[in-house]
Amino acid sequence: MSATGNKYVLAHLRTAEQILAHYDGAEPFSIVLKAFFRDNRKFGSKDRKSVSQLCYGFFRLGRALPDQPIKERIIAGFEEIQRFVEKHGHAPRHGESRDIFERIYATRLDRLR
Repeated sequence: MSATGNKYVLAHLRTAEQILAHYDGAEPFSIVLKAFFRDNRKFGSKDRKSVSQLCYGFFRLGRALPDQPIKERIIAGFEEIQRFVEKHGHAPRHGESRDIFERIYATRLDRLR
């Protein structure tokens, strides 16, 4: 990934961390996220998509890693994909012949791109 790409990933990670740190669960997260982006119009569609996926990756963990900081839990949501790549030597792919987890990982990656 280029230096510019890394800059955006880190910025998106910080933004997701900020949103999640202020989320109190009083209303559905989708409403909070929509309000955040409405109030912060500097984010384009790709930025909103990436930040949203990072946030929802956090929630996919459920109650796992409760003692970890928010940033670490966000990252943990995507470490599964990295382990898949290391084990299989390729990025997750779509297709009916693929394992269900590979298809799920491929969908997550698509949403981040």
